[in-house]
Amino acid sequence: MSTGIEIEYEPIDFDDPKQLAAKFQVITKCKGKKNGKTVYLREETGWMSEKYPSFMSSKWFEEEQRKSLKIEIDPSQKACIELESRVNYYVSELKEQLPQVFGNFSKLYAVIANIKEPEADEENPDKIRSKKFSLELDFNYNYYYEDIQLDKNNSDIVRKTYLEMSKNKDSNYLNNLSIVLSFTEDGKEVKKNVKFSDIESRNEISTKIHYRKIKNTDKITDELRTQHYKKITSLTEEQIIAEFGEPQLVDVKSPTDLDKYYKRNCYIRLIYTPRKVWATKNKDTKIDGKLMRRCGIKFICKEIDILHLEDPYDSYDATVKNKYVYGFTGSALKSAESVITQSDDEDDDDEKDDDDEKDDDEDDDDEDDKEDTVQSKASSKKSVKVDSVEDKDDDDEDDESEPEPEPVKSKKSTKTVETKKANIKIEKDEDEDDDDDDDDEPEPEPVKSKKSIKVEKVVETKKQTKKTK
Repeated sequence: MSTGIEIEYEPIDFDDPKQLAAKFQVITKCKGKKNGKTVYLREETGWMSEKYPSFMSSKWFEEEQRKSLKIEIDPSQKACIELESRVNYYVSELKEQLPQVFGNFSKLYAVIANIKEPEADEENPDKIRSKKFSLELDFNYNYYYEDIQLDKNNSDIVRKTYLEMSKNKDSNYLNNLSIVLSFTEDGKEVKKNVKFSDIESRNEISTKIHYRKIKNTDKITDELRTQHYKKITSLTEEQIIAEFGEPQLVDVKSPTDLDKYYKRNCYIRLIYTPRKVWATKNKDTKIDGKLMRRCGIKFICKEIDILHLEDPYDSYDATVKNKYVYGFTGSALKSAESVITQSDDEDDDDEKDDDDEKDDDEDDDDEDDKEDTVQSKASSKKSVKVDSVEDKDDDDEDDESEPEPEPVKSKKSTKTVETKKANIKIEKDEDEDDDDDDDDEPEPEPVKSKKSIKVEKVVETKKQTKKTK
């Protein structure tokens, strides 16, 4: 796909103080030239069909790690083939321009491909695995004062002040520093002296997310997905708007925000750009048996357009399975208060996540076992909280992986307690039992039955009678 734009990579000045100050990498920029003028490099993909979202799953990654899309290059989709071709073109241009970029050091560097070949599956060698392209989301630091985001003018003041003062002053000086910012109150501009320490910076997603839904009442199958994909790719831009409406720019600042829109069964198209060329300072990889330094291109996703195929079976009331630990996902691990269940056709999703874990995360099986243990603990804590009024026998029944039976009245509710003081003591004993369950300590002695309590009362009464005599 020719655009008439020539790609140029700027030479690296290894004597530049900024490059010398960098510990691990040196960087340079990538520019476009058209008719002798510098142009912004902006690439746009066609529509791609995704059964599972390319975004890094919260099941395997912490919030701060989720910064990339892992796009599968499906050979049956034209847009995927064009994406691979275009990315490889940038890589090939970098290889040709290595002497101009690195000068006399060019022979020390090896260009790393952005399209990753699939690794062989030793357990299932016949399984077809796709190539993958890692595309980073765009992030930007936004500034907040009293939990309200500052506008561009105020943000520029904060950023400029920080860059200037951090060169010569320590952090304590910056924290005590006050700056003048402009705010609008009752339609009037008001200037305020604001302490630098009262301004909060947050690293938030700046990639624009456009979202639309495709109305659907049928159970989603591979055939249905393919049917919609063929229809979408055959429509013009005007017809897409007429069919699905204008795209809605949604507010996405965190990976959790993106999860609300980037779901299963989506059709996406992307706008991306090569932001920079990076190169390591140390020899850290072997190419044909020779130790080399790596270099490559960092691509950034500027916009995502999402058409989400609605799934009528995606969410449903499943209170019978609300303690079925086996189906818990990563979000249930983070919040044991909210119970998340899976629909019947989400078993494939688990297989997909397992593949992503092997491809994208190099943790061993012990880490997986550790996560499963944490999930089990989280679900156990929830059972304790919900069923704190039940006996230990009831808690043991809840641990079994069978559907939960109808609630049975606890023994505590059938007890008639004579005094308020006795009631407090019993509840305390039961709470201690729950704590002991959590800590896996030896079980306490069983609470005495009513019969034994009556016997003790009789004995105590006899003793008092003797004393009276």
